[in-house]
Amino acid sequence: MRSRMALFTIQELSETKYFTTTSNEIIIERVIPLIDLLPKPVLKVTCIGLQMVNFSWKLDNSVDQSLIKGFRIVLNRKPTEILSSNQYECELRNIKSGTINDVQVSVTCHPDFVEEKLSNSVRIICPRRPQPLTIQSLTTEKPFSIGIKWKIDNNIQDEITSFKIFLDGKIHCEIDTNGHHSFKYEFAKLQADQTYSIYVKSCIGQKKLDDYVYQCDMESNASNELLLKCFTPPKGTPPRIERMYPNGIDIVWDAPIEFGNVKVTGYQILKNGRAIGPSIPIDKRRTSIHDLEVGNRYSLQVVPLTNQSGGTLFQTGEEYDPERHIYFLPGPKLDVDFIDLVQSPSEFWIENISGHSAVVCWSANDSSNGNTQPDSYKLFIWNSKEQTRDQATIIPISKDKTSQQLKDLQSATTYEIQLESYKRRRHQKTNDAYIVSSTSKILRFETGAPPDAPSNLNIIACTNTAVRIGFDPFIEHNAEIITLRVYCESISSRTYTKEIILDLTPDSTEFILSNLIERTNYNLIIYAITDEYLHEIHCRDITKLPKKLKSSYWLTNKSLQFTTSGCEPASQINILSATIESIQLNWILPKVYGSTKFLGQILRWKLQRSDIEHSMKLDCNITNTIIPGILSYGLYKISLDSLFSMKTTFDDEHDEINRKEICLTTTETTSVRFQLPGLSEKPEIYLTGYTTTNIDLTWNKPNMFSIIDHPERLNQQMKIHRQLIGYRIEINGQKYNNLDKDQYQCTLTECQPGEDYKVQLVVQTCVQNEYMDDIFLNDNENDEELDETPSKKLRVRMLNNQDLLRSFQANFEFHHNVTKENTIQQRNEVKPLGKINVHWTISNIEDISHFILQWHSSKDLRIQQRILNNDETSFTIDARDEKHFYIIEIIIVTHDGIKHQYEQLKMPIPGEPDAPKLWLVKTSDSSFVVEWSEPKSYGIPVIGFQLYIEGKQAGDTIAVNLHRAEIPSHINRTYQISVCAITNNPQRSRSAMSQTLSVLTTPATNPIPPMYYNNNDSGSRLFDRNTVRTIPVQVESINEEKLHIDWTSFLPMTEIRAYYIHYICLNNGEIQNMQVSKRHQNAILRDLTPGFTYEITVVAVDKDGEIVYTSDKNIIQMSAPPNAPIVAIRERTHDHVTLEWRPAPSYGELAVVGYKMYIDNRLVAILSHDQLTYTLTNGSSCEEYIVHVQALSNDKNISSPMSRGVKFTWPGIKPGAFRRLDDGLTGTVVVAWDHPQLEDETEKLIRFKILSENVATHAVRLHGEYNADTHQATIYDLINGKYHLWLEIQSEHYCVRARPITIGFARFRNRQLYDSAKCFMKKRKRFRSVGTMTMTPTLRQIQYS
Repeated sequence: MRSRMALFTIQELSETKYFTTTSNEIIIERVIPLIDLLPKPVLKVTCIGLQMVNFSWKLDNSVDQSLIKGFRIVLNRKPTEILSSNQYECELRNIKSGTINDVQVSVTCHPDFVEEKLSNSVRIICPRRPQPLTIQSLTTEKPFSIGIKWKIDNNIQDEITSFKIFLDGKIHCEIDTNGHHSFKYEFAKLQADQTYSIYVKSCIGQKKLDDYVYQCDMESNASNELLLKCFTPPKGTPPRIERMYPNGIDIVWDAPIEFGNVKVTGYQILKNGRAIGPSIPIDKRRTSIHDLEVGNRYSLQVVPLTNQSGGTLFQTGEEYDPERHIYFLPGPKLDVDFIDLVQSPSEFWIENISGHSAVVCWSANDSSNGNTQPDSYKLFIWNSKEQTRDQATIIPISKDKTSQQLKDLQSATTYEIQLESYKRRRHQKTNDAYIVSSTSKILRFETGAPPDAPSNLNIIACTNTAVRIGFDPFIEHNAEIITLRVYCESISSRTYTKEIILDLTPDSTEFILSNLIERTNYNLIIYAITDEYLHEIHCRDITKLPKKLKSSYWLTNKSLQFTTSGCEPASQINILSATIESIQLNWILPKVYGSTKFLGQILRWKLQRSDIEHSMKLDCNITNTIIPGILSYGLYKISLDSLFSMKTTFDDEHDEINRKEICLTTTETTSVRFQLPGLSEKPEIYLTGYTTTNIDLTWNKPNMFSIIDHPERLNQQMKIHRQLIGYRIEINGQKYNNLDKDQYQCTLTECQPGEDYKVQLVVQTCVQNEYMDDIFLNDNENDEELDETPSKKLRVRMLNNQDLLRSFQANFEFHHNVTKENTIQQRNEVKPLGKINVHWTISNIEDISHFILQWHSSKDLRIQQRILNNDETSFTIDARDEKHFYIIEIIIVTHDGIKHQYEQLKMPIPGEPDAPKLWLVKTSDSSFVVEWSEPKSYGIPVIGFQLYIEGKQAGDTIAVNLHRAEIPSHINRTYQISVCAITNNPQRSRSAMSQTLSVLTTPATNPIPPMYYNNNDSGSRLFDRNTVRTIPVQVESINEEKLHIDWTSFLPMTEIRAYYIHYICLNNGEIQNMQVSKRHQNAILRDLTPGFTYEITVVAVDKDGEIVYTSDKNIIQMSAPPNAPIVAIRERTHDHVTLEWRPAPSYGELAVVGYKMYIDNRLVAILSHDQLTYTLTNGSSCEEYIVHVQALSNDKNISSPMSRGVKFTWPGIKPGAFRRLDDGLTGTVVVAWDHPQLEDETEKLIRFKILSENVATHAVRLHGEYNADTHQATIYDLINGKYHLWLEIQSEHYCVRARPITIGFARFRNRQLYDSAKCFMKKRKRFRSVGTMTMTPTLRQIQYS
């Protein structure tokens, strides 16, 4: 039979639950029960363990196995697990501590265990679990061991039979109690560097208490865990070779790891297993080992010495014994082969000693053995007075060098140096790197001293802008001079110039300073720059020296003060008086400096529009004079020339040959240019109310029309129409707000109580160019700049919180039933147009006795007043004086009789506009054109105009911005024209009528037409052609402005109503008519323009207004110079500007024969009479020019006035200053440039380019492109030579170049490449001012920055 084992687990729960299952009952009748055929199983214990027991059972061999259907375990009389029929073993685990368990097994012949037989009972007792122990570490003296200890209570001493000791989680051993209650245990032969986990468990052993009664094993939970390391003496760390040299080797090692309380107290070195030398202190982990023989191998170890008692120290030469020196552990061995040492240079010396530098030299190593040749050198240098060898400065040097420059040394100091050869190797086993070295002998040297300054520094020659200076050379003292620095600065308080810095080669004894300012005091210092000084200021490159050098013991210098030659022209020309009789003036005499001499003065004067220049010579001491008359009226240019003699070369100062004369001119000019004036009258602003925080203002629209004298045409006037654009309010000089043109009042809010405010009204207008001649139009028709006319400042003091008055305001109100027709009710009684409502508020009525309200009109000036009670706060004033203003004042009288006065109010009274002015513009065969002005308005705006012909309304209302109308007409008729302004106010719907304009429509040809028309054009009548209808007229000149017209010999054949003198100015087309009564047959024409040509005709009209008689045309011309040309710009591009002008009209026998072109008041060309255009070229971009043209007549003494100046700016880009920044002593070129100026601000810059041209090869190179924000560049790739360098500027439409600069480029490798300084001054021509009638070439004013 094959046995099987069943495994049961009894959990340690608080209570035990049993589960039973009841099968279906089957009633079977049997004769022999099968259970009786089975015997009882025999149960026994086969194994006992920790809280577990193994059981087995058996039956008699004679039992039929087929009858056995299964086994069942019964625990504590309760069935538990059912087992198969062939299983005969089971295991009971995890028996609950402190329990007693009875175990049986039953056998059955039925699968449902209806009947079964139980075996014998076996009792298992599980003792209670002991309490966990508490263990402690125990100090042990043995190396590589750990000790622990613990105790148990006496009352459980008998129960515990043994202890299990665990090491790193594994059972290490088990010990019996043997009746003790205190225990110790020691772990031996442990690892030195390992941490161990130790804990202990108490155990109760198994027992057989009786037949079938057993006790299982039990152990406690683990004790506290100890993490301990064993006591081991510190083990030595492996040594490393630091350096190997002929006298031995230097080794180093790391500090060993200490354990517990054992501390390292020192080290012992073992060579070949034996101790050498004394012990080494703990603070040193480096030692030198000597007495080594080249070619041998040595084994080295480091042994840490500890503070443990019982340890035996080493004796010199003693061999290490592990038993004897148990407390000392040697480290790993280091095998050293003492072979192939590095050789030092055979020779070692010093040269080129200076103040702060020296050169150390040595011989090259010629050994063929590569192992003995160094990889590098180290140079040790130290101050022998202040330092030791250990404090030396170390300089690493490559192996291929045989010299080393010593820099940054102290001057006049003793140094010691030593050269050490190095070779880096690696240990064959440890691969640690170490150095093999050898040292040279120690050398000593002393540094040098500063050079001596020159004994002589003097000026050889001096001019206005340069000076030539010579000096003795500097004397060196073992301190080589690198360069000579010349520093020159102005010490004159009146000049603000940059200092001049010049670097010279050390052997220079002469130099020239140029670009100086004349008549200026300078202080010059020449310095000797040595390496010592550069070292002192921490500068390694002479190009980086500061402008002003810091004084130093090493900075030897010599200084000199001098003044440049020069002169100053006469200054402060003062015009005392200027009349046609004479011009009186005075001035301050010129000044001379140095070798310059003052020779004399020449006074020149010229009428700007004239070509003739006058002059007079004056003595050197003259400071005033008189220019005699009679002088022509106009603008004069007065020039005072000061003549000087100045030196031009650098020859000896006493040489009087090389001198030249120069002329400096002082000019006094007055530029008179015509500009359309602003409004003919300033606007007036009125204060109509105020409170503590608000100000009420009102105003009338100013007059938009004015008449001025023509700026170019003598005795001719021009009429200016302006259009109102808007208003601007300014408070205390600051802009407050903008107002629309239709606004006539404004309230200022958020004012501060008690503050004073200055309020100003600014009127913004523009000229209506459509009514102006072309010469008065702006150059830019799209110019939106407005003319602004400010009013007088209105001062307003705000009420404060202490004032009795809180507000004072007034407003005007129309009487709606008052019209112009019913204003006059009775004789001398005027009904007012409206009323003024005045109201005010107060703060404390109890303190006020009464009010006094006073007012008066600007027309009457008679003050009226009304006394009001303290409870009255308003009053109404009848406004009778139209177009004037009322001044209103309130006086508050308190109970104590004190009168409190406040700001007056000024209220303008509206009224009808003034009558417009009307005049004739031109006539034609079918129409004529009239023009009128916009009249001044008074609070009632003008909304349009109405024309009247023959007293009848003609057409619809004309818009307010229109001032000209074309009226259809018939020939040989007279028309009576008038106009009035229309308003939007029903009380004053229109202005007064303008003056009546009489217009005659006589055609230019056929003055006696065959047919005339009446007013209604309904019929016609013919005159007899045989009737004489010509009026004989005689014209006599009275003066240049008057003509006498006489036709007394004329006898009319029919009745006439009146005569008309019709005269037209042929110069400007102005048409005028003069009506003469039929009783008179002569008249005087007045206010004619001198030099103008007039066409005069006398006509007679009948009662129907038809022309019945007419005279011939009489053309009268007044002698006068030609008119000034009218100049304009026709085309303006980046390379040319074209000007054109109209032909200048001439009068009488004078004819225009040519033109003079002036640019910036300089004559540039004389042109023929038929050339009416001129093109300017080669102008400078962004430069401003003014062009004038003058007409020349066939009389050389008569020319036209100068034309109006045409001002324009030349299109394009003006480059900024392009300059070099570096001093030319380095291998690079640094340039910078200023931002270019754009004539068109909308033009966009794209990039900059730097280009160069080699002067010798003419090769052009591009050195880089830079964005528009860059203004500096560095050029690296130039070779030795001379170059032209320039900047190219590219924008959207232009590409221009800055003026090139010339540079000489060379790379200086050593000081032998410095040549002697070559300084020179280039001769320059001085041009005298252009004399009388001297022609100058076409404008060429290219200016480079």
